[in-house]
Amino acid sequence: MRPEFAGEDEQQLPLTILARGDLDRWKQGAGDAAARWAEANGFEGRSGQMLLVPDEQGRIREVLAGAAREQGRDSRFWLASILERLPAANYRLTNDLPADERDEAALASLLAQYVPAGQNHQEATLARMAAPKGIDGNRLRVIAESEFMTRDLINAPASALTPDRLEQAVRDLADECGAGLRVIKGFELARTCPLTHAVGRSSEHSPRMAELRWGSKGRSLTLVGKGVCFDTGGLNIKPGKAMLLMKKDMAGAAIAIGLGRMITRLDLPLRLRILLPIAENAISDRAFRPGDVLTSSSGVRVEITNTDAEGRLLLADALELAREDEDDLLVSFATLTGAARVALGPEIVPFYTANDRLADMLAEAAIRVRDPLWRLPIWSPYQELLKSTVADLANSSESGHAGSITAVLFLLRFVQSPERFLHFDLYGWQNTPAPGRPVGGTGQAGRALLATIEEYLC
Repeated sequence: MRPEFAGEDEQQLPLTILARGDLDRWKQGAGDAAARWAEANGFEGRSGQMLLVPDEQGRIREVLAGAAREQGRDSRFWLASILERLPAANYRLTNDLPADERDEAALASLLAQYVPAGQNHQEATLARMAAPKGIDGNRLRVIAESEFMTRDLINAPASALTPDRLEQAVRDLADECGAGLRVIKGFELARTCPLTHAVGRSSEHSPRMAELRWGSKGRSLTLVGKGVCFDTGGLNIKPGKAMLLMKKDMAGAAIAIGLGRMITRLDLPLRLRILLPIAENAISDRAFRPGDVLTSSSGVRVEITNTDAEGRLLLADALELAREDEDDLLVSFATLTGAARVALGPEIVPFYTANDRLADMLAEAAIRVRDPLWRLPIWSPYQELLKSTVADLANSSESGHAGSITAVLFLLRFVQSPERFLHFDLYGWQNTPAPGRPVGGTGQAGRALLATIEEYLC
């Protein structure tokens, strides 16, 4: 379902946001009957309150929504929780909101229209809001559409979203925006991306590297997204409960595709490259093993100490391929470590960069567009935790300490220009329902990065 604003020529019901201090002023202009109705129904402008105010014929005259301006989990895109409970109709905001709140309210109205996989889109009855004056409606539609695409990819069961299907998703993007696409498989993959080949060779669905190129002007940006369509953990097999969400281990690729769609649909003046290493980490007699030593295309020898630390192997291949270009910015997205969730929980994404200016811009954008991020340190002394006696480095640390930091230190061994590198350790999933974000796959970091690259690269 495509998210849309209500049309200007359609009948629209007024929707008024009221905080506690605004209620008396509203009552003065609303008339005695409406004021008494609000009092009788206990409407006080509390966060999350909603009231349908009837006219003399019993039809909806106006909708009142209690403002959620306090900080807290439900304050982000809170207007979506109101729209999700309203009768199917068109609405318009009567408030003159500050610019950032206006943009958030408009995007919330679009995000509220998402129908998760498995529900009948035709039977969905949705409230739609008119685009508030002063917003860039096309931009917000593109962002919401791309977010929906990302969610749909993450939500798809692994039996449906095979490596072939994930390749098709990036192929669809290439067709949509007129980009070039190259897919490396088979013998060529084993030669140029040996780590990805080793991880994916045990699956009936062959591994591959998808490379999209778009744009011929401006500065260069490469997005790398981990595309593990299902992760058993390999021979270091995960417990059954830990495998329940492993269909989402391709969220990094889904977010890279979604961000790529935002960039191309908004026609940003960039030279964009997307690299997606795609595989399943399955178990068979062809699976790679603990104790194996794998050699990357540049000659870096990696001891496999844990086959469940496979995502960084795929990213390493992509990061080495990225060396072909001297990018102005190289970004990797991956559901890489449980340690990131222990540190910051499921809703805040840690990011790593050696570029202080980029970090400051990203942190500011994250607050402005309500896409929570937090910078963690690249602590080089922890490189000792990845020491190997038989190779250049191990793919995981035996200590269990600083798991997210050691993962990014592993990646940095394959990066040509660390000061131009940015990494996000994602979760990509909404565990409990929140405004505009039902349980299931969710895009993270993409909106904040979009806002940042428009300032940093454009």
